[in-house]
Amino acid sequence: MSRKRRVVATLNITSLVDVALTLLVIFMIASPLIQHQIEISLPQTSAKELTEEESLVISVTDDGRVYLANKMIQPSDITNQLSEMRETRGLSIVSIRGDKDTNYGLIMEIMGYVRDAGIEDVGLVVLPKNNRR
Repeated sequence: MSRKRRVVATLNITSLVDVALTLLVIFMIASPLIQHQIEISLPQTSAKELTEEESLVISVTDDGRVYLANKMIQPSDITNQLSEMRETRGLSIVSIRGDKDTNYGLIMEIMGYVRDAGIEDVGLVVLPKNNRR
């Protein structure tokens, strides 16, 4: 007369799925709001420093003056100058050093001129985080 009891092991995951979906919805709603509240301070970074021999530097002052290798130049002349340097000296890397108060549109315009000259490797020069001048 002994009855064997069979143990049935089941796991009800309905509540676990409810919690997971609720958290997913909360994060989907909250993540765009969090991204807009992040404060950034450009142009300081902890990126690896380049040596001067590795690239040609284009400098842009806060009042919009543009210098190519420490010589003042019109932005529209950048493409011709860089094309010539690319062909004669094998120039392949250009770094743009812009003042933090420089118009962002001017920097993008200069990057366009550099790309038009056939130079694809363009970098932005910034101050290291620990070097605040």
